[in-house]
Amino acid sequence: MKLKIDINAPENQPVIAGAIGLGIALVIYGMFVMKPLIGSIAALSQKENALRMQVQNAQVMARDKDKLSEEVREIEKKIVFLESRLPTQVDVAQVLEQLIKIGKETDITFVSLEPQEIKRIAVNEQSAGYAQITIKLNLRTGYHAFGKFVTAIENSQRFMSVDKIKIVSSQNDQNRHDIGVVVNAYALEGNRNAPLAP
Repeated sequence: MKLKIDINAPENQPVIAGAIGLGIALVIYGMFVMKPLIGSIAALSQKENALRMQVQNAQVMARDKDKLSEEVREIEKKIVFLESRLPTQVDVAQVLEQLIKIGKETDITFVSLEPQEIKRIAVNEQSAGYAQITIKLNLRTGYHAFGKFVTAIENSQRFMSVDKIKIVSSQNDQNRHDIGVVVNAYALEGNRNAPLAP
């Protein structure tokens, strides 16, 4: 059964006018209210996504900042440690005193200690470089004691290295040998043009 409405009938005119008015109202509502509202929602959604990304980036940066801060603290500790091992003053007497102390602790007999000329070593044009304090030692000791002596030097608080080892077996005593060795100690140069005091 089909419902037929006669649009020309006077009694149907108010219903048809109401339907047309409702349709026009819906179109106007859609154009002037819903369309801007949907556009605003889309814009706010994009803004929300951008803000979420910024928050995530900020969180990552905060984590990285904490990690970097910890790395900086570790590097600062290493710098303090290395600076304590590489003094800024050249002090030959202090190096000799340290070597004699290590020698006593490791049963070394010193025949002679001969400080050599202090050498300046430039790292590059911009940096001050460092000084090398070279001391020739003639010792009388056994192999094991000498090994302990070398280990103690290379593990000492100050940066030092052992070089040019020459061992001559003693004819008189099988447990003690004549040993020649060069010890190098190092110091940072604060000023390239400043004189190095012995």
